[in-house]
Amino acid sequence: MKGVTSNRSLPELSAEAGISLRCAYKRLARYRSGGAAALVDRRSVRRARVPGSGVNP
Repeated sequence: MKGVTSNRSLPELSAEAGISLRCAYKRLARYRSGGAAALVDRRSVRRARVPGSGVNP
């Protein structure tokens, strides 16, 4: 992963990549916990609305 062993700051790398700093921290945490395989795109899972709850996820 480019930048992981770099001496550049995460804010600098995230700006260069065009992603938010929050997203960069999430990706870094995923990389640290599972390596490059953890960075493979994952589908977002939309939760179904519970009938009668009055709450939309």
